Amino acid sequence: MSENLQTWIEQERLAHNLTIRELAKRSGLSSGTITDVLSGRTRPGVKFCNNIAGVSDVPPELVFRKAGLLPSAPEETERLTEAHYLFSRLTTAEQEQFLAQMRAVLEMKRDARQPEASP
Repeated sequence: MSENLQTWIEQERLAHNLTIRELAKRSGLSSGTITDVLSGRTRPGVKFCNNIAGVSDVPPELVFRKAGLLPSAPEETERLTEAHYLFSRLTTAEQEQFLAQMRAVLEMKRDARQPEASP
């Protein structure tokens, strides 16, 4: 198992203010299973990765990659996968609102790059 997964799970657990026991309860895994994976005694499997992804609200592929169950992807691809996953969980109205915000940011960036016209 990759130390990357151990570090990531610990960061996620702390970010969500969860104990191992609470993480186990939310993920549907036993505390022992989580501890065994984190200590390297057991390799994570598909169920483990899917359940941890559900608690962290990230695409399962991200956890599979961190666990070494999928080949690593370029950072940009990983960010796009996560963005797509999160976007798909929004309502249509929320998606439209988010797209409008992204367009506005890009428009501001474009305007900032264009020099002002001289009088």
